[in-house]
Amino acid sequence: MDWFIDGRQKKRGTYKNHKYTKEAVATIIKEHNCITVTDLRKTNEYAYKEARKNNWLIEFGLEENKHEDGYWTPERVWEISKKIYE
Repeated sequence: MDWFIDGRQKKRGTYKNHKYTKEAVATIIKEHNCITVTDLRKTNEYAYKEARKNNWLIEFGLEENKHEDGYWTPERVWEISKKIYE
């Protein structure tokens, strides 16, 4: 199973050769005016993963996109799904 362990962390795609240091991730956040964690994730997935792995998201002051507890009830899910599929 060595192939499975080694293959999970390999970077693929156009950004595979980039080095994501704390300064590089901070530069990406400033360049793209990222306010929330989702903004960073959509802008550059690899930078987001590196920041999450090293617990930099809080240091950069990015806002979490979370609803209060109890927001997603079964009724709300059905309500929203009905709107989408009507």
